[in-house]
Amino acid sequence: MLSTQSPQPVVEKVVTLTCVSNPVGGDLISNATWAGYRVRDILAGVGVHPDADMVLSKSIDGFTAGTPVEA
Repeated sequence: MLSTQSPQPVVEKVVTLTCVSNPVGGDLISNATWAGYRVRDILAGVGVHPDADMVLSKSIDGFTAGTPVEA
């Protein structure tokens, strides 16, 4: 469990994203400033099951993505 006495730092990153359906040179691209916690810091605090190889992320609209634990 994460300690409430030493909260994880909030990290801000400016990221450029493009839509997966964007053709080369297309205009489906934008920049955003994202703020949040590093997943690796959260996982270090709570632990990862020894058999786990992926982290599952799910958005409020139901989109899911898997990311290798090593990443």
